[in-house]
Amino acid sequence: MTQARVTVETHDEGFTLKTNVQLPQLHCLIDGETFMWVETKEEDQYAYHLAMDTLTYMMTKMPKARTFVLFYGPDKRTLSFNDFEVTFAGKSTLEVDQQAVSLYPSMDDNLRLGFKWLGNGKILIEDMFVKGLTVSQGQVLITGDLISNFIPVQRLDVTGHFTGSDTKVAVMTEITDQKRLDHNQYQQTIKMGILLEDYVTFFEQVWQNPFENWNFNLTYQLVNDWFASSVVNFNVKVTPDQLEALNVITVNHALDWHVLVPTRLNNANFILRGLVVDQQGLTLLKTPQPTTATDVIFVDAKQQGPAELMYAFASLRAQQHQDVYYVSMTDDIEDDHVLRYGSGAHLAHLLSAKTIVYADQLETVDAFRIELTQQKLNKVQKFFVPFDLQQKMRETEFKAIPAKDVNVVTGNPLETKYAKNVVGLKSDKIIEVGKPIFDQWYDRNRQQVTDTEKTQQVLWSMTPELMSQVAQHTEMITAMQDSGKTHYWDNPAQTAVDSQPFETLDAQLPVILNDYALVITDDEQIALQASALHIPMVLIDENIQKHDAYYWLSGPAFKTLAIAKIDLLKILKDQFEFEPYLAQSYNNLNNFDDSKSVARLLDSI
Repeated sequence: MTQARVTVETHDEGFTLKTNVQLPQLHCLIDGETFMWVETKEEDQYAYHLAMDTLTYMMTKMPKARTFVLFYGPDKRTLSFNDFEVTFAGKSTLEVDQQAVSLYPSMDDNLRLGFKWLGNGKILIEDMFVKGLTVSQGQVLITGDLISNFIPVQRLDVTGHFTGSDTKVAVMTEITDQKRLDHNQYQQTIKMGILLEDYVTFFEQVWQNPFENWNFNLTYQLVNDWFASSVVNFNVKVTPDQLEALNVITVNHALDWHVLVPTRLNNANFILRGLVVDQQGLTLLKTPQPTTATDVIFVDAKQQGPAELMYAFASLRAQQHQDVYYVSMTDDIEDDHVLRYGSGAHLAHLLSAKTIVYADQLETVDAFRIELTQQKLNKVQKFFVPFDLQQKMRETEFKAIPAKDVNVVTGNPLETKYAKNVVGLKSDKIIEVGKPIFDQWYDRNRQQVTDTEKTQQVLWSMTPELMSQVAQHTEMITAMQDSGKTHYWDNPAQTAVDSQPFETLDAQLPVILNDYALVITDDEQIALQASALHIPMVLIDENIQKHDAYYWLSGPAFKTLAIAKIDLLKILKDQFEFEPYLAQSYNNLNNFDDSKSVARLLDSI
């Protein structure tokens, strides 16, 4: 018996099926309406045409992607691959009314007509979920279930790449299982392998920069040779339950252990995050640990210099608190309550913590806590204390904070307003205890001279141009002379000012603001420092947009010298009331070093 054959052809006028046997009454059914394929016969071959105008009309009946079987004969048999040898002469996709229409072989062995789906290739992929992560024969093996719509997957091309690097890593892929879920949806089990030696560069980056978010991402492309729209990029997801079941991948290192942690991002996409732990930490990860819920942990992702949470930690330690620990990147702090980041002691205390207070780099350190310990710390209370909250509030990464389980510590009402309006945190998630950036200034500059000694000291810290304007006002010079000794500091470039009564300070010398009874400046940072120290100040800054944005200062702010002149004269003649400003700045710049602020933080945690 002669094998029945069908050849699929695509051309500008529509689709044509050429066959060596007759397919009487070949048609499609769409919402009860029959669309016939026009039959012609040439010698010993039959041809069936579906014209472009018919396809255009059929398109109007489908608001979204749909697929249809071809029927023939009086008994309405389907055009099946079990009955015919089907071949494709080139691509099988046609653009109709700016939408893609295709003839394609489905996994139920039928030749189907699909509308409005290849034009938007993403509709081909329902989802891919990771379900396994292991190491075998020198490679990381990732197994996932890929759900595809309309067509089975022929081939999957996967490329690996690292955060902050253009280096690409080859990923070996294999479709190990394939089955039909229904006539429109298919499931394929995909196994991916990445050689461990390809991670060497990635691990070195993780080792040198443990506080950075070094992630290993996979880019997936579905390739189908039948269609013009052949490449489809998509993401791979992981559910919380699936994430819990995945393994932590470990690789031996000369100093510590590298760890690849399966991570679920906010959009549920799956990546591998690189971290570093020591052997003790690795053992803790693989061994169930009791949680005693006794410790308060400060985790501060600062690599250089003292970090702001160190001041809170030091203050609490000075008050003889024994259940407080500080996580540092280095071992140069001699305190048995200071833990090195990634060490077994760090992980052990995280497992027993009742409260964790983070600074700035929440995403990385929180990933260490959440992914490595998985659900062991679900009931731990978390706080985030940003170094510069107002700037962070304007950056998109700050919005990544999981608001449902993290309390944000703010320093003043303005930060609280940003936390509510920009980040969208609820009031019960915001703890207002002080602005951390100011503890350093307060701690380093507190009370250097007595009030009696500084009553005659006035610091003019501003540019030479503005000082020249000041010197042009005779009445202001007189008021300055009457007010006592004044100093002019031009930072960083030193420029002498001839007009008396200025005494020029060496720009190279550190200026201790607390030596002065009054600071007059055009530098916002100087104004903030003076305010943090509760020293009367005046800010003259042409960049001021809204006066109320400077409500935390310990004195008035003006846009120009002309506007400030009248108040400056009152100030120099001791006729200006600073008390409201000082009280305001004291409340708004309540430092962590201040006992009340530390007490408020302790009350919160």
